[in-house]
Amino acid sequence: MLGILGAVTGGINAVNSISNAITGIGRAISDAKVAAINAATEQERIKSLERVKALEAERDKLIAEINAQAQVLTASVTEVNETMRLEMLPENRHWFYTGWRPAAGWTFDIYANVFGILLVAATLIVITGNPEPLREVAAAWPVYAAYFTMLLLVVGASVVARSADKRAGVASK
Repeated sequence: MLGILGAVTGGINAVNSISNAITGIGRAISDAKVAAINAATEQERIKSLERVKALEAERDKLIAEINAQAQVLTASVTEVNETMRLEMLPENRHWFYTGWRPAAGWTFDIYANVFGILLVAATLIVITGNPEPLREVAAAWPVYAAYFTMLLLVVGASVVARSADKRAGVASK
């Protein structure tokens, strides 16, 4: 009987050993899978940190460019403001220097408004069925184009000349 009992005990111990071996193998497989997942997660974390650093560097570069552009614009506006303040001083208020800009502006406004009124009137007449006024306005366009071209040339030439004077250190009078 002891023989049978010893055999059963030995069998139970063998089953326990096999069970422990299977559990150990399962843990080893599970640990290996967890380790692989952890390694992959760590690699993705490192890649994500590198992407974040690259994006932060790009952001910093863009911010620096924007700040540089803002400084240039601020300096330009400041220079224009100084020039305009100098032009407004009593000793610099000659009608030739201070009057041409408003005169050109008002003339431009009058021409632009007349042309706009003509376009609206021609459109209203065309809507009623008579296309003739629209042809007349279209025919008058070269006159307006010539005026706008001359205005832009005058203003552009003055800006270029004044900029050259500023670079040369010539004060406005």
